[in-house]
Amino acid sequence: MQLSEHKWNFIIGLFFAIISLCFLTFVNNWAIDTPNVSYQSGSALILPSFFPDWICAMCLLFAIGQMISAWSHMRAEAKQPEVAPYLAYDSRGVITRIAAMTTLILMYYVADGLGIVLTGFLFYVLYAFFCGDRSIWRPLTGGAITSGLLYYLFVKLAEVPMPLGILDFL
Repeated sequence: MQLSEHKWNFIIGLFFAIISLCFLTFVNNWAIDTPNVSYQSGSALILPSFFPDWICAMCLLFAIGQMISAWSHMRAEAKQPEVAPYLAYDSRGVITRIAAMTTLILMYYVADGLGIVLTGFLFYVLYAFFCGDRSIWRPLTGGAITSGLLYYLFVKLAEVPMPLGILDFL
């Protein structure tokens, strides 16, 4: 049985919604040591679990959005009669989406060794290629600007302690 593109999108969205929920509820709480200290309002950004929880929440929202979009397309397809012969779904799109979401989840674990700045640069470039960018200069330039801003805003300006990894001399 061949699945349509929209059914694949729904299944992938469901898969990543489950993975994101598992990370958000179990893995992040188990892997991140959050101190038992009372914080004033507005200081939740300094908790060590904020950024991993935020990334998982954004993955969850993206997965839910993908499921809703696929569901609406499947309902519209069911109402229309099939005119053209059925075309098999291209599995490269599925593999690309799975690779992109997997690299996003792995970012948290790689960032400690390489540093958040270099990891952000690498993931920006990877995501540009996952999204279909064929140029080499746009992802490299965008990654350098984004990583530079990330370093300046968080490490220098806000003085948020972030792992710099091999760029610790900065």
